[in-house]
Amino acid sequence: AAPVGIWYVRKHGLPVWKTADVVAPYLALAHAFGRLGCFFAGCCYGAPTSGPFGIACNDPHSLSPLDVALYPTQLMESGGDLLIFSVLIIFRRRKKFDGQLFWLYLSFYSIMRFTIEFFRGDEIRGVYFGGLVSTSQIIAVLLLGFSLAMLWRLGKRNDRVEAKAALKEKKAGSQP
Repeated sequence: AAPVGIWYVRKHGLPVWKTADVVAPYLALAHAFGRLGCFFAGCCYGAPTSGPFGIACNDPHSLSPLDVALYPTQLMESGGDLLIFSVLIIFRRRKKFDGQLFWLYLSFYSIMRFTIEFFRGDEIRGVYFGGLVSTSQIIAVLLLGFSLAMLWRLGKRNDRVEAKAALKEKKAGSQP
């Protein structure tokens, strides 16, 4: 989807960050529905739990272990994505610069994904440092750092543009 989106934006000459801000909340919403699909397929499942929120699957076609109570990480992520969607929809009226919603989405998602990974139980995730950190957690940390850097950079650029506009307006107002 990303290459097609980039192609479409370029082909039609759309403003990149403004377009990304329009799309960002709906990426979170689509991701929420995608994780519901993971739940029904039994993939991306959580670690075993004896807690009250464990869900056991007994469908032999499921990708998750059968008859073992597992953390419903797919539902946790779906709920987190719905929360991110809601926050972005509310925040979009208060954004200060183009690109802000998109990079906030990636920041929020990175934090959520890093956290949920502690509850995951599927073996294909890859683990490092004696099983303490997964591949997804490493990617989440890198993505969060990059997202915060982009928020800072775009915010600084916006500050410069606003300062130039204010100076130009001040000069225009002081001329006879």
